[in-house]
Amino acid sequence: MVDEDNDQKLKALESRLKAARKDHDKGSDEEPVSISGAALKLGVELVAGVMVGAFIGYHIDAWLGTNPFGLIVMIFLGFGAGIKNVLGEARKLQDKIDDES
Repeated sequence: MVDEDNDQKLKALESRLKAARKDHDKGSDEEPVSISGAALKLGVELVAGVMVGAFIGYHIDAWLGTNPFGLIVMIFLGFGAGIKNVLGEARKLQDKIDDES
């Protein structure tokens, strides 16, 4: 008797889960990926990394009086961070494109 009651509850739960998954899949329709928008985002990621690095490097040089070494080092670090961000975003974009196909 207890097993039959548990089986009925389990079947009811499974049917509710299927209905919820179906509703969730309908609601997750995202707009297709725009190539030009993705390219703009990747470009901004790279430029932002370099600009932040230059900003920090300039202020480090002004604070320590080490012109232009802090600026140069931080520009390179900003470039590296920008490349890391671009690669991460490109990987996410590729996964999104693979999921759509």
